[in-house]
Amino acid sequence: MDDPYAVLKALTEVLARAYLRVSKDRSGVAKSVGQTNDVLAADCESRGWKYGASYSDNSKSASRYSRDVRGDFDQLISDLEGDRFGGRVLLLWESSRGSRRVDEWVRLIDLCELRQVYFWVHTHNRLYDPANPRDRRTLLEDAVDSEYESGKTSARTRRDMAASAREGRPQGQIPFGYRRLYNERTGKLIRQELDPDTAPLVKELFERYLEGVSLNDIAREWAERGVRSKGGKRFSPEHLRTLLRRPCYAGLRVHLPGVSGGGSRKITEKNLYPAQWPGIVTKKQWRDVVKRMRAAGEAHADKDRQAPRDGKAEYLLTYIARCALCGGPMSARPRSNAVMAYGCHDLGCVSVLMVELDEYIEDILLTHLENRRVIREIRARSEQEDERVDKLEADIGRWESLNAELEDAVSSEEMSPGLAGAIERKNLKKIKEAREEIQRLTIPSALVGMIAPGADVRQRWADAPMSARRITARAMFTPEQLGQIRIVGGKRGVRTPAQERVTLYRPSNHQAAG
Repeated sequence: MDDPYAVLKALTEVLARAYLRVSKDRSGVAKSVGQTNDVLAADCESRGWKYGASYSDNSKSASRYSRDVRGDFDQLISDLEGDRFGGRVLLLWESSRGSRRVDEWVRLIDLCELRQVYFWVHTHNRLYDPANPRDRRTLLEDAVDSEYESGKTSARTRRDMAASAREGRPQGQIPFGYRRLYNERTGKLIRQELDPDTAPLVKELFERYLEGVSLNDIAREWAERGVRSKGGKRFSPEHLRTLLRRPCYAGLRVHLPGVSGGGSRKITEKNLYPAQWPGIVTKKQWRDVVKRMRAAGEAHADKDRQAPRDGKAEYLLTYIARCALCGGPMSARPRSNAVMAYGCHDLGCVSVLMVELDEYIEDILLTHLENRRVIREIRARSEQEDERVDKLEADIGRWESLNAELEDAVSSEEMSPGLAGAIERKNLKKIKEAREEIQRLTIPSALVGMIAPGADVRQRWADAPMSARRITARAMFTPEQLGQIRIVGGKRGVRTPAQERVTLYRPSNHQAAG
């Protein structure tokens, strides 16, 4: 086996290229990578090698537990595969800077052997030839040791994070509505507490959403008032929706090991722990918000109808009232005299004056909600259904976790894709049915607010935003409650009042409202 030093010494010019990686760079300025670069450049100069363009992945972990994308490492592999590397030496600070995964190391070693590229490892002060069995064994042993250390670190980190969650300690970025106090001398976190300037905004957000105000309206109002995020940006409806999902505002610490994107949708009671910081809202308020958001998300899943969301609709009964002839939804449209009407959206079968229909339906609804027996039933049902909804949500979380485990089982070849797919389809069906039941069981908070103790129902209705009125109307005018609003055609050439054209349809006992 040729001596690699002698081989390089015989060459007129030796090009060496470095792969630079530091897994943690808390300064944010890549200082450690820069220092490594200088040291490896000095190694080249002392040996008469030309220092070429380097590959650099700063603050990127090479562990098999990491989700980091190491773009320059992938580029290094690609260049070696395509014979574009161009050098004879690959410079590393230490073996673990290349990779902490044995499979990646083997691939890198094989490619370097194929392209006759040597490894220079600064901490060993030695040149390695991947074609030399002894050198190859040393490099592979380093890879095994690095992967083992990485595994121990990962296990220790998981234990620490789980313990931190159980103790309710803060983690990650400071949530909007809170601030953190640190020891001036040690820099250690003392506590997370309410921010007097922004915590009231979070409380307002929850309360207004539970009153039935749409996120579009809240975002617009906050923009007009100059409310901004910590980064100075306006709050979009999507941003507000993200805030409402966060358990931290109810004084709860969440721990979802192994979950990155979309984690808020996988939260169950077993993932929540009492936090060390105070809540801005009650746990019931937070849970009510989550339930309403889930129910609202399913309430507009009819893609064929393209119904507008309550927060964007301007009129009370659009896509709630329906045509009695074709069964399609009624939408708002102006007549030739600029008077607004509801008309059959699909086929144009029927049309009815908006002001007449709104007044008639409002009177039916509010008269019903003023009935003390009805109030007692709705309140009792709201309290009784919480337990059932909580169980359904826990079941959904369990089925979603099982589906995630199926993906891992297929990836590790522990289960065939066909079998995993069959089980996943069954779980997805169960999830769909559970969500439909949650939607059916969940009583909108806007409706509960209308009949709150001591409330004047008609005054509450008058003061409520259109989004809250629509939520209430949508909840009550169903075949199971007051009946589905259906509009029949009027007599030809004769103006028929709206109340004579309304049928409240219930499958078991449908009859005209009048």
